[in-house]
Amino acid sequence: MKKILLILVCICGCLTIKAQELPTHWTPDIYTYPNTMTITSYVVIDGVEQLDTDIEVGLFVGDECRAAIRATHYSAFEHEYIWYLYPHGETGHVMTMRVWNHSTDSEMIVTSDPASITFITDGSMGSTQNPQLLSFTSASLPYTYVGKGQWDEPGNWRNPDGSTPTAMPDLANKDVEINGIAVIDEGVVAEVNNMTINANCSVKIGSKGILTVKGKLTDTDVSQLILHDGGQIFQNNENVKATFRKSIVNPEDWNGKQKDGWQFISSPIVGAAVEDFIPENGGYDLYIWDNDNVMEDDDETEVPWVNYKQHFDDEYYEDYFATYFAENTGYLASYENQNRADFIGELNVSTEFEIELNYSKYRSWNLFLLGNTFTFDIEWDDIEKTTSVSDGFVSLNPETGVFEYHSSGTIKAGQGYVVNATKNNKPKPTLTYSKDAKGRGAMSKNINVIVSNSKGSDNVILGFNGSENDGFPKLTNFNDGIATIFTVSDNKMYGIASYDENVKEIPLCFDAKEIATYTISMKTGGDFDYIHLIDRMTGEDTDILLESEYKFNALDSDNVNRFIVRLSNGDEINGNDNFAYQSGNQLYINEIGTIQIIDMTGRVVINETLSGNAVDISNLRNAAYIVRLVSENGVKTQKIVVL
Repeated sequence: MKKILLILVCICGCLTIKAQELPTHWTPDIYTYPNTMTITSYVVIDGVEQLDTDIEVGLFVGDECRAAIRATHYSAFEHEYIWYLYPHGETGHVMTMRVWNHSTDSEMIVTSDPASITFITDGSMGSTQNPQLLSFTSASLPYTYVGKGQWDEPGNWRNPDGSTPTAMPDLANKDVEINGIAVIDEGVVAEVNNMTINANCSVKIGSKGILTVKGKLTDTDVSQLILHDGGQIFQNNENVKATFRKSIVNPEDWNGKQKDGWQFISSPIVGAAVEDFIPENGGYDLYIWDNDNVMEDDDETEVPWVNYKQHFDDEYYEDYFATYFAENTGYLASYENQNRADFIGELNVSTEFEIELNYSKYRSWNLFLLGNTFTFDIEWDDIEKTTSVSDGFVSLNPETGVFEYHSSGTIKAGQGYVVNATKNNKPKPTLTYSKDAKGRGAMSKNINVIVSNSKGSDNVILGFNGSENDGFPKLTNFNDGIATIFTVSDNKMYGIASYDENVKEIPLCFDAKEIATYTISMKTGGDFDYIHLIDRMTGEDTDILLESEYKFNALDSDNVNRFIVRLSNGDEINGNDNFAYQSGNQLYINEIGTIQIIDMTGRVVINETLSGNAVDISNLRNAAYIVRLVSENGVKTQKIVVL
């Protein structure tokens, strides 16, 4: 028995001596503090018990090492690898733990449990049979951007271990640290967990670039995060300093009546001061739209625009502009020569809105200039609209000074857009948006009719939602030299009009503005079997689905009631009563409108707008004809025989 015990003692002694012979990275101070305590432990890192001698555990008070040891192997015990720590110190000293990995010859960045151990002279923790657990969790070391240039260039990055990646790492769930100047340009979608932008460093999101930070985004200055016009940021935390850089198109002439260089803007930055919009040099204009502030411009046309300049000169307008750009609000802006506007403050973290439109039947209009003040784009189709809000929205083309009508589409971050309230029904005209919800969608079917020439283009939307309702008024373009196309109902011009789905023909008005060659094209939403464009002046019938466009010449003096969009090749719309009858060489009509007389070959032989109630048919030979009347009440046809 004594022999067996002697052998065990010798074995244990040999193992202990062998463990002590393993070199350690840290050297403890055993002379300053002669008092010791004993800690017998086993080690778990990231949930895995360590079963080798490569792991060294050190105990520290500040930067002073008080103990360091590598494991001793005991195969006979439940925990085969034991760390015997004999720290030196004085009672009450608080010791923290560090870990060195000899297989990689590097310190592991970890957090420990317990977080610290308090020294007790001659104290003891654990035993070989029941050792103290020392648990460590690896800290998430960030990937570091150190370059100056493109985000997706691997050479601009460093791995957590300091090496340079050979390919762009997947950062979707990784923490990143910016120690350079990173540019997220067109087509680049950057996604990270947490992001820290260090001093004198920056991230710039260019047009069509996207940055998503799923965790926390940290910076300290507005110059460190720059969102350019057309870029997007998705992030969740407040107090993120940033600059939104809006591109501004300048007009050809700065004369107080600019035809171009106008843009709808809004601010995705909270706390962006309106006065900061004033440029350092050159002229500027900044307007808000107020339906109740009806003024007359130089042409004695009523307009509801209020210029920021007015609040300096007239106490009446002092309250029209707040100190900061308002949420969900759009503005009309122009610079004489400065090509950008910087909005400075903190990123807007909102992801939803509910906007109730203040409709009044006593106004000339109920238009509202709103703004996308999110840091990301939104889709019109994802906005929930009550039925008293017109289908579609209007944007402004700064290059041409023309309003553009949309049945669906993207509203960019920092872009303004116009909506129209048609009634004050219950529920009141309201728009609601949430990033995680979807709206009622676009018009079920629609036709976007576009007319263009070398100077620009204009459009009108024809929608088919099952019934006729109020449309979107046609707005007067800033550029009055661009030809316009529109529909008319009850003597009102519309840029978006809604029709019953069974309508067969739609009169289309065109105002040429100048002598030129024009092109009409159409883009369809939904399925159409038949779309023909009828030119009432020339009699030409163009199958739009087959030929895609129609070219024609026009004078500024031409009758605006020039075109018909025909949606069926079946019978014409016929009234219950005859509206035309012949008496001698005159064909009398009982309604006012445009008359076409078509022979049996389909040729238009007479095309004129009635100035009275009769049409001269003395030049027609005796034969059968189709008479088509286009008026505000629709299109009627009647067969006649000229005798």
